Amino acid sequence: MSATRYEDQDLRGIRAICAVAAALLASACDGSSEPVVLQSDGPVTTYALSGSVSGLAGTGLMLADRGVAVTVSSGATSFTFGSVLNAGSSYAVTVQSAPDGLTCSVANGVGTAGTADVSNVAVTCTHKFYTLAGTIRGLTGAGLVLANRGNTVSVPANSTSFTLPTPVAYSKRYAVRVATQPAGLTCSVSNGSGAMPAGDVTSVNVNCLDEANTVGGTAKGLVLLLGLARSARFSTF
Repeated sequence: MSATRYEDQDLRGIRAICAVAAALLASACDGSSEPVVLQSDGPVTTYALSGSVSGLAGTGLMLADRGVAVTVSSGATSFTFGSVLNAGSSYAVTVQSAPDGLTCSVANGVGTAGTADVSNVAVTCTHKFYTLAGTIRGLTGAGLVLANRGNTVSVPANSTSFTLPTPVAYSKRYAVRVATQPAGLTCSVSNGSGAMPAGDVTSVNVNCLDEANTVGGTAKGLVLLLGLARSARFSTF
């Protein structure tokens, strides 16, 4: 084989290599090539999002984090969203709904996950407070004092309603009574006890009567009973 023939073959090989190189360069520069995908060496590690609950005395508590909600049972002392966090991902736990009669708040509920479970979120629930009130009839004199335990209110003459100054916590017992009678009147309470619902109580009734009428009515009743008894005794003969 002559030197000229080797030179021709070498030249053709060089031209082929240059053509391939040019094609690769054009593909890299025109933006049409597929992006390079890096393969992970193993599964992605996830971390749990959880916390504590205190004061949950009713049903209806629902917590949320980035559109995902969990329902927490009555009396529960903890909650969890499961393993929903990646390292570097943010979280924001909020109260989506609270039980009737309770107010619930979240502490340590916002942050960014590291490389460990998040378990320091704290949910605290407390009772709401409601008004205890009612209506009054026949209060023509001054001096009436109403009480619920140590909570008292002085009611002016001719009042037709009352409100005790200290609200009562949800689910707590109340019992309205007459602490001091007004001069010349006898007042009594009806519908005055129960457990505070998730709302104001305005159904307590106080009825006041003149003592003279009360004593007179009682005396008349006793006379009538004595008369009936006497008539019955004589009718037996």
